[in-house]
Amino acid sequence: LLKINNKSLFQISINNAKKTKIFDKIFCSTDSKYMINIAKKNLVYPIKRPVSLSGDKTPSYDVVVNFYKFLKKNKIKKPFLLFLFQPTSPYIKPETIKKMVKIYKKNPKISSVISISKVHNKYHFLNQRIISKNGSVEFLFEKQRKKQLRRQDKQEVFVHGNMFSFKTSEFYKQKTLTPTPIYSVKLKNYFETIDIDNLEDYKKALIYSKILID
Repeated sequence: LLKINNKSLFQISINNAKKTKIFDKIFCSTDSKYMINIAKKNLVYPIKRPVSLSGDKTPSYDVVVNFYKFLKKNKIKKPFLLFLFQPTSPYIKPETIKKMVKIYKKNPKISSVISISKVHNKYHFLNQRIISKNGSVEFLFEKQRKKQLRRQDKQEVFVHGNMFSFKTSEFYKQKTLTPTPIYSVKLKNYFETIDIDNLEDYKKALIYSKILID
């Protein structure tokens, strides 16, 4: 398991959930006996994933469905709200989770709340290009770009951060991790948006670990 400051990403994810002090129960879905043991030591409910859900490309939606099946089988009450913590996002702050909960309390009609981060101008969709077969380069959204050519004229756009949360009832009704209406919490710090998908991401996370205090 990858580690940061001598703690596995899995352990960090558990710690982040506990630091919020708002969850009645914390569950862990995994096919690893090692992580199941870590979960038990941390008083986290382990859920042994079936082989069909053990691959790296397994959709999170399917994992959540299996989670609810586990609750039903073990006669555990389904939660009103579900938050998905991912070990690949080690720097999510407890304050961010609390902000998400406040949004639910403020507007009872909301179905889901996610974290989002602002897209840097360099990666703005109006700056995206395509390369034709003959090698020429064209802007993907040329007409829109002409209307918003200056940086200050471009509309702010965002990408999903690293946290999903939703009402259980709406998950069943809409069959998605992002049932509508969706609201969001903006991640203001870059380190909180880090999502470790490859070695380069992991190296960045290690660099930030030297700056941040656990």
